Amino acid sequence: MLFPKLANNAPLAVRPDGTLTFKEKFSYGLGDFACQLLLGPAGGLLIYYYSEYVGIDISDIGMILLLSRVLDGVIDIMVGVMVDRTRSPYGRQRVWLLRMAIPFMIALILLYSVPLDWDYGWKLMYVFISYNIAIPVIYTCTNLPYGSLASSITQDYGERAKLSIYRMLLAAVGGSFAGAATLYIVEFLQDTFFDGQRTPLAWVITMTMYGVIAVILFYFVVANTRERTNCRNGEDTEAIPDKKDILIGVSELFKNRYWVFLTVGCLALCAAEAAAGAAGTYYSQYFLGDPKIIGVYSLYGTIVRLLMLFFIAPIIMVRWGKRNSVLFGIAFVLLSFALRLIFPYSHEMNLVITLINGIGQAFTWTGIFAMIPDTVEYGEFRFHVRREGLSFAGASFAMKMASGIGPAATTFFVSSTGYVNGAAVQNAQTMEAILYSATLIPALFYLVCIGSLLAYRLDKEYPAILKALAIRYSEKEVVEAQ
Repeated sequence: MLFPKLANNAPLAVRPDGTLTFKEKFSYGLGDFACQLLLGPAGGLLIYYYSEYVGIDISDIGMILLLSRVLDGVIDIMVGVMVDRTRSPYGRQRVWLLRMAIPFMIALILLYSVPLDWDYGWKLMYVFISYNIAIPVIYTCTNLPYGSLASSITQDYGERAKLSIYRMLLAAVGGSFAGAATLYIVEFLQDTFFDGQRTPLAWVITMTMYGVIAVILFYFVVANTRERTNCRNGEDTEAIPDKKDILIGVSELFKNRYWVFLTVGCLALCAAEAAAGAAGTYYSQYFLGDPKIIGVYSLYGTIVRLLMLFFIAPIIMVRWGKRNSVLFGIAFVLLSFALRLIFPYSHEMNLVITLINGIGQAFTWTGIFAMIPDTVEYGEFRFHVRREGLSFAGASFAMKMASGIGPAATTFFVSSTGYVNGAAVQNAQTMEAILYSATLIPALFYLVCIGSLLAYRLDKEYPAILKALAIRYSEKEVVEAQ
């Protein structure tokens, strides 16, 4: 074993009452900070890099993002199956973070290394290949095991909510850092080392720094977390699923009604945020006069989100439940879109809008990611088999499908109105399309999410399910002892 101190049976403290330590929860959250260094810029900033630095037409970018979702569907299921079949001294999920840390850094760098002297068709080919390696393959092999790790750390309803809060808190910091700092770092490097010339090499250096940070953070996750619910005394003794069992597992997944409702909600929520994110840089440039200002506003929104996550979200999630917390957050996000439609050019109102949006986002993804592990328990309760990898694979596929659908809807809509790459001024129809892409299109996706979550009632049923599973585990231990 290369890293014996990182083994799943290596000692790691928990509190006397069985709750998780701050160190373990914080370390778990660092994983999504690292993931956001790849996924965060892969929305609006990557589209901006492709169109403004590389010269790719935004309609072609939208098509590439959409076609990539087909590969995503296959990769997600494959990775979910591989996670469920993984048995290693480091556990089922943590070992994947060790395996993928270096490939994650390389993929991040290659994504922003498009050769400018290539013909347009070859550039498109490079973008398509590098994007599909980075997001459907490398990101999935990293983020899907990381996400499913929460269900292995603990079964406790409240502790899972706290894990999700730490995850979303640090994801917000990571995403906001990448969103707010990237263009400033690129410009600083251009001014300092390239005599102010606009060069993609500045992007490569920036992403190399991000990649090194990600590798270090993934190590911290593995070092300071342990898988418990799929292991006894640190050892995973469950039989490896065979091919027939995998097909049964996929069938059971779609019979798990709460997983289905939640997956549809994930798809709609992610599509909404991806659509708004893809339009954000363009909205900032043509309505607020500076493509970087949206990153600064997002930083203020993140501060509000962090305060809400620290002081308000835990109380709301415990008292109202996870689902109702998500609906509460969506209401604030929709209010921010309505205000942006009314005051599209106002810097002052856009700051207020960002703060309102930050309040809403403190509850949306925090609640969603806390709900996914609960559907694993519901599936185990109904079908007597625990399928963490497949459960998270389906949700991951939905979210990444949405991350292509949202930007594709935005880019196709804006492109159809005559958008001109790099133009100082756009025509009136394009300006309307950019505004609607930053407000109405994501709002429609949010309404779909609301409809799906209204059918989700697992919050009320979960305590009884957990008690039934505890009895089942005890009976199994008695049988095994005989």
